Amino acid sequence: MPRNKEKNEILTQSRKEDILRAAIKKFSEKGYNGVKVSDIAKELGISQGIIFWYFQTKENLFINAFMKEFREIKLATSNVLHSMTLTPLEKLKAIIFEMIKVYNAKKEGCMLILQILSNTGMQRILSIDISTVYNELYIDLELLFKEAGASNPELKARNFVALLDGFMIQIILGLDIGNTEILVKDILHRYELI
Repeated sequence: MPRNKEKNEILTQSRKEDILRAAIKKFSEKGYNGVKVSDIAKELGISQGIIFWYFQTKENLFINAFMKEFREIKLATSNVLHSMTLTPLEKLKAIIFEMIKVYNAKKEGCMLILQILSNTGMQRILSIDISTVYNELYIDLELLFKEAGASNPELKARNFVALLDGFMIQIILGLDIGNTEILVKDILHRYELI
């Protein structure tokens, strides 16, 4: 029975997702320069040509892999920040819980983010200004700290982002960050919010 257009699109999307998953794994293990497209093809048992058919270049493959993970990680914060049902204090708590959960689930994606943060050359390849992404987050968090009644909300927003980045690094390294409930209470107490 011949495939129809819809089945072809589903197969194409499924194949692209498989390639991206394998690319994320390889790039997170060895970095951009340490991976060859042939490594990814071998992992999947396909030819390099198939990868190039979907992504044209190694650079484009890396960009797509990075952006897939970056969007999913960033979405966790964005969903909480824009919640209409949570108070500012509840949002801060939820951000910590969500980010810890996402960091644990997306360790390979976190490795890609760290690679980009530590390599301005890769930032140029991706056409991403990481400082813009961070500045947007600082602004959102500053407003949130202000709404929560915090003193010096700008400083607290910047510290909060550094704290989240620290959790990401600890989780990638496999370090125990302790009981999340106790951790959240301690953080909010230190920020003089409870």
